Amino acid sequence: MIRVSNRRHFWAAGLLAIAMASAAQAQVTPQPGRAGPSEHADAVENDGDIVVTGERYENRAAIQAKRAEPRIADVVSASEVGSLPDFGFGEAMRRIPGISLVQNNQRGEDQFVGIRGLNSAYTQIVRDGIALPSTEVGRRSVSLDVLPSTIASRITVTKSLTPDMDGNAIGGQINYRTPSAFDHDRLFGSIRVDYGDYQNGRRYSSHTPSGKIDALLTTRFGNADQFGLVVAGSYFRRDSSSTDPTAASYGYYDAAGARLALNAPGIASANAGPLRRDYYVYDNLRDRLGLFGKLEFNNHNGIAASISAAQFTHKNNEDRNDNVLAASGNLTDVTATGGTARSGTGTVQYDKYFQRRQIRYVTSTLDLQPTERDEINFRASYGVGTFSSANVESIYTGGSASSLFGYDYAYNQSDFPIL
Repeated sequence: MIRVSNRRHFWAAGLLAIAMASAAQAQVTPQPGRAGPSEHADAVENDGDIVVTGERYENRAAIQAKRAEPRIADVVSASEVGSLPDFGFGEAMRRIPGISLVQNNQRGEDQFVGIRGLNSAYTQIVRDGIALPSTEVGRRSVSLDVLPSTIASRITVTKSLTPDMDGNAIGGQINYRTPSAFDHDRLFGSIRVDYGDYQNGRRYSSHTPSGKIDALLTTRFGNADQFGLVVAGSYFRRDSSSTDPTAASYGYYDAAGARLALNAPGIASANAGPLRRDYYVYDNLRDRLGLFGKLEFNNHNGIAASISAAQFTHKNNEDRNDNVLAASGNLTDVTATGGTARSGTGTVQYDKYFQRRQIRYVTSTLDLQPTERDEINFRASYGVGTFSSANVESIYTGGSASSLFGYDYAYNQSDFPIL
């Protein structure tokens, strides 16, 4: 008898956030071109203490960004992205209406995204307004499971094509804004750790813990804080296994033991016997590593520039074990509670799949604002998306009609045949 347990144990280490700022920086005076503290947080002074609440600012920033968009768009702020333990960039968009997500082999992580029901090939993924290279073969889609959710300080989903967009955005565009050192005061750092140990870990390899760690550090320097530096890293690992025992096909027999055709008049009252049993175990291990860095300049008087680089790598290792037992010929001694296969064929199949997706890019920007109504933007970017895979398959088959593979079967209370 095969027993499959669906229990799962999970421990979340939660979120550890560290915000570092001096007492003097808690009362920052507004700088030209930058919002003051009244725009960044709601501060309440009581007996000399300053209480800063950032949640309202994050929500306000998302609302303001949505209002500022010249087209119909949905915006997710950094606080909303981090409010749930999203494993990837795709999962961070599940709470946006009008989004369709396709999972990777039904393993629980979103891989492709479509807008308003259109194919993912018509949705363009950009970062800071610059297109990302595709990681797929024969299609323009970007695999979202390569991108960690922590690289986005804000996600903007535009659901209609406008003249300023690339032609590949016929279905819509998803733009994630990378973190900036000018989003925070002076020195800011955050660390997030999620840990999970699942009972359904790999069965044919050593079981390892699952989890994720994200880290972000930003700082500003210079005599007028005109320079900024951003460093971010993310590592994700998921160890899992699926077990699927099935009786793939049945034969139907009357009270005398004769096999009936599927369209026979007495098929509704016939006794069913399993002709094939399939025991399938799928082990899966996924790793994702993301590194991001950005050097910025902002003189707070109409000139801003940046250079950034990133590398995101996602590895998917799969071990598929299939054990098949099939009857040769008809069953005998078939009753409502059991029967016998005198001979059969046994097959064991092993498949090992390895997939690796990677995105690398270097980007430089220059933004000039000579007047309050005019803006000039320059962008230069070099990006590479790669995909590699390997597959090894081994099949071992016993005799086509061997008594060594004969079996008896009986039905349990759930009417599943036990061989």
